[in-house]
Amino acid sequence: EVYLGDSVTGGFEQFGGVCLGPVQALAMDDSNIYAGDTTGALVTFDLSTGKFVDVFFSPATITALVMHDGDLLVSDDAANIRRIDPATGAVLSTMTGPFPVVAMAIDGDDLYVAGVIGKFGVWKGSAVTGDFAYFGCACSGPVAGLAVGATSVFAADTFGQVTEYALSN
Repeated sequence: EVYLGDSVTGGFEQFGGVCLGPVQALAMDDSNIYAGDTTGALVTFDLSTGKFVDVFFSPATITALVMHDGDLLVSDDAANIRRIDPATGAVLSTMTGPFPVVAMAIDGDDLYVAGVIGKFGVWKGSAVTGDFAYFGCACSGPVAGLAVGATSVFAADTFGQVTEYALSN
Protein backbone atom coordinates (compact mmCIF):
# COMPACT_ATOMS: atom_id res chain seq x y z
CA GLU A 1 0.00 0.00 0.00
CA VAL A 2 1.04 3.59 -0.58
CA TYR A 3 0.03 6.31 1.87
CA LEU A 4 -0.30 10.06 1.32
CA GLY A 5 0.94 12.22 4.17
CA ASP A 6 0.49 15.85 5.12
CA SER A 7 3.92 17.40 5.73
CA VAL A 8 2.42 19.93 8.16
CA THR A 9 0.11 17.80 10.31
CA GLY A 10 1.83 14.46 9.79
CA GLY A 11 -1.50 12.76 9.13
CA PHE A 12 -1.50 9.86 6.69
CA GLU A 13 -4.25 8.27 4.65
CA GLN A 14 -4.22 5.37 2.25
CA PHE A 15 -3.45 6.68 -1.22
CA GLY A 16 -3.24 3.52 -3.28
CA GLY A 17 -2.98 -0.09 -2.54
CA VAL A 18 -3.03 -3.62 -3.76
CA CYS A 19 -1.64 -6.67 -2.05
CA LEU A 20 2.10 -5.94 -2.21
CA GLY A 21 5.07 -7.37 -0.41
CA PRO A 22 7.23 -4.91 1.54
CA VAL A 23 7.75 -1.87 -0.72
CA GLN A 24 11.44 -1.09 -1.15
CA ALA A 25 11.39 1.51 -3.89
CA LEU A 26 9.29 4.38 -5.23
CA ALA A 27 9.54 6.58 -8.30
CA MET A 28 7.13 8.90 -10.04
CA ASP A 29 6.56 10.78 -13.25
CA ASP A 30 3.98 13.46 -14.10
CA SER A 31 1.03 11.07 -13.98
CA ASN A 32 1.97 7.91 -12.04
CA ILE A 33 3.71 6.66 -8.93
CA TYR A 34 5.54 3.34 -9.18
CA ALA A 35 6.15 0.99 -6.25
CA GLY A 36 8.60 -1.92 -6.34
CA ASP A 37 8.50 -4.64 -3.72
CA THR A 38 10.48 -7.60 -2.41
CA THR A 39 8.48 -10.08 -4.52
CA GLY A 40 9.50 -8.35 -7.76
CA ALA A 41 6.12 -6.66 -8.29
CA LEU A 42 6.27 -3.27 -10.00
CA VAL A 43 2.91 -1.60 -9.39
CA THR A 44 1.65 1.57 -11.04
CA PHE A 45 -0.81 3.92 -9.34
CA ASP A 46 -2.44 7.00 -10.87
CA LEU A 47 -0.80 9.99 -9.19
CA SER A 48 -3.98 12.09 -9.05
CA THR A 49 -6.39 9.43 -7.77
CA GLY A 50 -4.23 6.75 -6.16
CA LYS A 51 -6.06 4.09 -8.15
CA PHE A 52 -4.31 0.94 -9.29
CA VAL A 53 -3.27 1.12 -12.96
CA ASP A 54 -1.15 -1.96 -13.66
CA VAL A 55 1.37 -4.44 -12.31
CA PHE A 56 4.43 -6.02 -13.92
CA PHE A 57 6.85 -8.53 -12.42
CA SER A 58 10.62 -8.50 -12.24
CA PRO A 59 12.45 -11.83 -11.92
CA ALA A 60 14.09 -10.65 -8.67
CA THR A 61 13.53 -8.42 -5.64
CA ILE A 62 13.21 -4.78 -6.69
CA THR A 63 15.67 -2.70 -4.67
CA ALA A 64 15.52 0.79 -6.22
CA LEU A 65 13.70 2.77 -8.93
CA VAL A 66 14.46 5.98 -10.82
CA MET A 67 12.96 7.59 -13.92
CA HIS A 68 15.19 8.33 -16.92
CA ASP A 69 13.96 9.74 -20.22
CA GLY A 70 10.43 8.44 -19.61
CA ASP A 71 11.57 4.91 -18.70
CA LEU A 72 11.99 3.27 -15.32
CA LEU A 73 15.40 2.04 -14.26
CA VAL A 74 14.79 -0.90 -11.92
CA SER A 75 17.59 -2.44 -9.85
CA ASP A 76 17.42 -5.84 -8.22
CA ASP A 77 19.31 -7.89 -5.67
CA ALA A 78 21.20 -9.72 -8.43
CA ALA A 79 23.13 -6.61 -9.67
CA ASN A 80 20.87 -6.07 -12.70
CA ILE A 81 19.53 -2.66 -13.67
CA ARG A 82 16.73 -2.99 -16.19
CA ARG A 83 15.30 -0.20 -18.34
CA ILE A 84 11.54 -0.80 -18.37
CA ASP A 85 8.81 0.82 -20.42
CA PRO A 86 6.40 1.91 -17.66
CA ALA A 87 3.39 1.65 -19.99
CA THR A 88 3.95 -1.95 -21.09
CA GLY A 89 6.38 -3.45 -18.58
CA ALA A 90 8.65 -4.45 -21.46
CA VAL A 91 12.34 -4.74 -20.60
CA LEU A 92 14.08 -2.46 -23.10
CA SER A 93 17.64 -3.20 -21.98
CA THR A 94 19.63 -4.56 -19.06
CA MET A 95 22.92 -3.36 -17.64
CA THR A 96 24.97 -4.84 -14.85
CA GLY A 97 25.63 -2.77 -11.78
CA PRO A 98 29.01 -2.92 -10.04
CA PHE A 99 27.33 -4.94 -7.24
CA PRO A 100 23.79 -5.68 -6.03
CA VAL A 101 22.33 -2.17 -5.88
CA VAL A 102 20.21 -1.04 -2.92
CA ALA A 103 19.87 2.66 -3.79
CA MET A 104 19.90 4.77 -6.97
CA ALA A 105 19.65 8.46 -7.78
CA ILE A 106 19.82 10.22 -11.13
CA ASP A 107 21.06 13.56 -12.40
CA GLY A 108 20.48 13.94 -16.14
CA ASP A 109 22.26 10.95 -17.69
CA ASP A 110 24.41 10.31 -14.60
CA LEU A 111 23.23 7.35 -12.53
CA TYR A 112 24.50 7.04 -8.94
CA VAL A 113 24.27 3.65 -7.22
CA ALA A 114 25.14 2.28 -3.80
CA GLY A 115 25.36 -1.30 -2.65
CA VAL A 116 25.05 -3.73 0.18
CA ILE A 117 27.32 -4.49 3.12
CA GLY A 118 30.93 -4.58 2.00
CA LYS A 119 30.26 -2.02 -0.75
CA PHE A 120 29.91 1.20 1.26
CA GLY A 121 30.82 3.57 -1.54
CA VAL A 122 28.80 5.39 -4.16
CA TRP A 123 29.46 4.62 -7.81
CA LYS A 124 28.57 6.74 -10.86
CA GLY A 125 27.72 5.49 -14.32
CA SER A 126 25.81 6.27 -17.46
CA ALA A 127 22.05 5.82 -17.16
CA VAL A 128 22.17 4.49 -20.73
CA THR A 129 25.15 2.12 -20.76
CA GLY A 130 26.20 1.61 -17.15
CA ASP A 131 29.99 1.92 -17.33
CA PHE A 132 30.22 2.47 -13.56
CA ALA A 133 33.24 3.90 -11.78
CA TYR A 134 33.91 4.52 -8.11
CA PHE A 135 32.60 7.96 -7.09
CA GLY A 136 33.16 8.29 -3.36
CA CYS A 137 33.35 6.50 -0.03
CA ALA A 138 30.51 6.79 2.47
CA CYS A 139 33.06 5.95 5.19
CA SER A 140 30.22 4.79 7.38
CA GLY A 141 27.64 2.03 7.25
CA PRO A 142 25.83 0.44 4.32
CA VAL A 143 24.10 3.04 2.16
CA ALA A 144 20.31 2.81 2.35
CA GLY A 145 19.31 5.82 0.25
CA LEU A 146 20.65 8.30 -2.30
CA ALA A 147 19.40 11.72 -3.36
CA VAL A 148 20.71 14.31 -5.82
CA GLY A 149 20.56 18.02 -5.05
CA ALA A 150 21.59 21.03 -7.11
CA THR A 151 25.31 20.59 -6.40
CA SER A 152 25.63 17.38 -4.40
CA VAL A 153 24.80 13.70 -4.07
CA PHE A 154 23.68 12.67 -0.58
CA ALA A 155 24.06 9.14 0.78
CA ALA A 156 22.17 8.05 3.89
CA ASP A 157 23.40 4.98 5.72
CA THR A 158 21.63 2.49 7.95
CA PHE A 159 23.16 4.13 11.05
CA GLY A 160 21.48 7.50 10.40
CA GLN A 161 24.49 9.29 8.94
CA VAL A 162 24.23 11.37 5.76
CA THR A 163 27.34 11.96 3.64
CA GLU A 164 27.50 14.69 1.00
CA TYR A 165 29.50 14.41 -2.24
CA ALA A 166 30.03 17.30 -4.65
CA LEU A 167 28.65 16.51 -8.11
CA SER A 168 31.95 17.75 -9.50
CA ASN A 169 33.73 14.97 -7.57
